[in-house]
Amino acid sequence: MSRKFTEHHVRPGVFYFSPKAHNERHEVKLRREEAQNYYKQAKALDTGTPEAAEQAEHLLSLAVAAWPQNAKFLLALANCICFKRKDPERALYWYDHLVDAADCPAHRIA
Repeated sequence: MSRKFTEHHVRPGVFYFSPKAHNERHEVKLRREEAQNYYKQAKALDTGTPEAAEQAEHLLSLAVAAWPQNAKFLLALANCICFKRKDPERALYWYDHLVDAADCPAHRIA
């Protein structure tokens, strides 16, 4: 008996992603890898000069745009703006986003 796998097909103990779900997961994976690469490039920069700090901020903002739920990238961007760019008022916006990202019922209970 022939079966068509047009959408996903589930058998006991076996799971197949539909092509649409597979493409979405692949896209998310690529965005997260891209964000990680931006983060590594920003960390590798020597932020002793204002131009390097500006470049690091730009790379970190790209990382946050690619993966906004990652608290590590939000914190790195906020710290870069606050300490390297010497603009704590603008950094408060990103610290607020960090608090919102970390806000969950488990943290509220603790």
